[in-house]
Amino acid sequence: MKEILQMAEAHLLNVQREVQKLEEQKQGIENDIKALNDYLTSSVEHVNSYREQIKPINTTISPDV
Repeated sequence: MKEILQMAEAHLLNVQREVQKLEEQKQGIENDIKALNDYLTSSVEHVNSYREQIKPINTTISPDV
């Protein structure tokens, strides 16, 4: 019975370690997602800014010219 208890405790320790690893990976992934979202937002703003700068100016030509 003592051996089974030791095996169960060892198993639970392994499970605990795996949970910790997954928590660390989760945090890393969340950081990556935030960085990519920040990059995306900033890039969209830049593209929209450039788009506004190159919009053609209304150049209607009057027939009197």
